[in-house]
Amino acid sequence: MSLAPDHDKWCQCLSCGHIYPIYEAKIESKLQDFVETSSNPFDTGKSIVGLDNKVKKTRFQRKRQRLKDRIDNEKDPDIACELRKGNLVTIIED
Repeated sequence: MSLAPDHDKWCQCLSCGHIYPIYEAKIESKLQDFVETSSNPFDTGKSIVGLDNKVKKTRFQRKRQRLKDRIDNEKDPDIACELRKGNLVTIIED
């Protein structure tokens, strides 16, 4: 049995046997990786992504962060303890 000259323009359903034109048939897509995998995390290049989506800190959060930094940098444990309690500490030097 030889193939018809226009066999490439038609396809037949495997379950019902109906013959359809090729332009009406759905073409199955091939699965492909959309992300290139690499064992080395430094192979991605020099680009940095995602720095512009940070939420800006409010005035209260900035003030709180300055207070935490001051407590961490304080050398005197008594002053650091008072700052942790929420007391205002003013250093008076003679």
